[in-house]
Amino acid sequence: MKNSFLLLFIAFITNFGFAQAPPQGINYQAVVYSDNGENEPGLNVPGQVLRNKNIRVRFTIIQNATNGTEVYKESHTKTTDAFGMFSLVIGAGTPQGGSIFSNINWGVGLHFLKVEIDKRGGTNYVTMSNQQLLSVPYALYSDKSTYATSAGNGITSVSDNGNGSLTFTYTDGSTYTTPILTGLQGPQGIQGATGAQGPAGQNGTNGVNGTDGINGTNGANGQNGLSAYEIWLSQGNTGTESDFLNSVTAGAQGIPGQNGANGQNGLSAYQIWLSQGNTGTESDFLTSIIGAVGAQGSQGVAGSNGSNGADGKNTLAKTTTETAGANCTTGGVKLEYGLDANNNGTLEVSEINASLTKYVCNGAVGATGAQGIQGTTGSQGIQGVAGSNGSNGADGKNTLAKTTTETAGVNCTTGGVKIEYGLDANSNGTLDVSEINASLTKYVCNGAVGATGVQGIQGATGVSIFSNMQVFSTAGTTTFTVPTGVTKIMVEVWGGGGGGGGTNGGFGAGGGGGAYGKQIINVISSTAYSVVVGTGGTAGSAGGVGGSGGLSSFGTGPLISAGGGSGGQPTGAGGAGGTSTATFNISGEFGRYGYNTSDAFGGGAPNGGHGGLHGVSSSGGIGNAPGGGGGGAGTCGSCSNTGGAGAVGRVVVWY
Repeated sequence: MKNSFLLLFIAFITNFGFAQAPPQGINYQAVVYSDNGENEPGLNVPGQVLRNKNIRVRFTIIQNATNGTEVYKESHTKTTDAFGMFSLVIGAGTPQGGSIFSNINWGVGLHFLKVEIDKRGGTNYVTMSNQQLLSVPYALYSDKSTYATSAGNGITSVSDNGNGSLTFTYTDGSTYTTPILTGLQGPQGIQGATGAQGPAGQNGTNGVNGTDGINGTNGANGQNGLSAYEIWLSQGNTGTESDFLNSVTAGAQGIPGQNGANGQNGLSAYQIWLSQGNTGTESDFLTSIIGAVGAQGSQGVAGSNGSNGADGKNTLAKTTTETAGANCTTGGVKLEYGLDANNNGTLEVSEINASLTKYVCNGAVGATGAQGIQGTTGSQGIQGVAGSNGSNGADGKNTLAKTTTETAGVNCTTGGVKIEYGLDANSNGTLDVSEINASLTKYVCNGAVGATGVQGIQGATGVSIFSNMQVFSTAGTTTFTVPTGVTKIMVEVWGGGGGGGGTNGGFGAGGGGGAYGKQIINVISSTAYSVVVGTGGTAGSAGGVGGSGGLSSFGTGPLISAGGGSGGQPTGAGGAGGTSTATFNISGEFGRYGYNTSDAFGGGAPNGGHGGLHGVSSSGGIGNAPGGGGGGAGTCGSCSNTGGAGAVGRVVVWY
């Protein structure tokens, strides 16, 4: 620990007139140094002054010796400046022990000045010096001399009267003879004792240097230096480490000191870590200094819901008979697809995507067989009897097609449409499962998903215009002054909650919850706007109705408001919730009645207070701030219980 230094500068006033009493005081000036210098982590800078600190100094005038009679004592409370300096007048402080500075008789005996200081401004003094005043404060002494009341005159001559006295002759002709100042010449005294040893002679020439001695053992390690926070506390400060960090500001510029010698190159952080007994690579060192993960931040305000996306369009398929021609030489079925743009369930001509059109063609007519060998001509037979007409052949069956959505899988990796065909065996116009010809089944698959596009350029960080806020949560009327340059604010309001109803045997109903509202408002910069925070409704007395919550509002008109909830009844319905005029608003909930749980608790904003509890002997709970309704009183047969008070409202201004 470094020694304390107190550098003293004392100035005495010696010019005075005989006709006027001198000022009762001695000028005193000093510089106070810190006990510990100005220590910083890893660095010790000694001899630093104690800047801008409250201190207490005590002075004692002692007569005859340092431990002699205390003839005067006083104390001063001072504040050092940016250079650690303070100034005062001894004699103008707070006297102690009934002593009076003007009563000191400086002409009698020796006088000593004792200086004590408490650098923390208390009364735990530490003695800094106790020294003799070698020159009597002449101006003060003159006040005690016989010349103090004499008129001022010039001296024309001084005569030695030969008896050890002097006579002064003044310009006005008057004279003054002093008392005997020295004794008359006495006889020769006896031989004195031998005098003290004379001063030593000059040093002789230096002898030859001896051989170096054996190196001594290393001294014990010094104590660890104080941390910056501990040094701050030792200088009279109080508070947490956070208070210390907030107090660190640059002091006044001191007088430039001389440049010190260049210091040795400091160790790197990694080298210091190794010197403390650690082992490992620089990567291990960096890993070791990573702090713990901070606590989870609070949940941000929920963003508004995005607008609903447009409904997707259905894909339709249409089948028609394709006559023999360019697309199907033997005829077949034409399959057309497209999005149902007008959502009417029919694939119209304008909706057909021609690039998706497909054809399922009939098989080709078989080739004519080879001509058979001509048989020998038989003899003409006898004309037979004409036969009857044969019965009509059965009608041919229609070919049907069926389309269904095909999910992603083996047949279509990206999904698509499944097309099934078959003859309408039962002629019901529907392609039944039993009629499907699996060999004709086709799949029209969706195209493969395209590759992911190149990442777009990062957009500029958005600027929040509502990054500051001011909260008003005390019931009553006040004002909000718009900061300079701000022209748009967002205001949130909660009405006060209604008080719960009391009971004389039943169970009371809860008070209604205060309304909630939020709105963005255009304002005038540097203008004051009124703010009203609604009061919470009073609790219903035994058998009484709870009070209604107050209206919370912002601006004249007002620009936005949220009503308070109504009070709950002793029996019956709970109080109605408040309503809001804001663009975005939520009405308060009705107070509940007969809520059967284990406690009578108040509601939270914007919900109303819960009702009294059936069969529970208790008073209603207080509503939760902001704007919660008070709980109704619980029942206990014939006893009386009071309702809970409603919570006060709130106004929050974002800018």
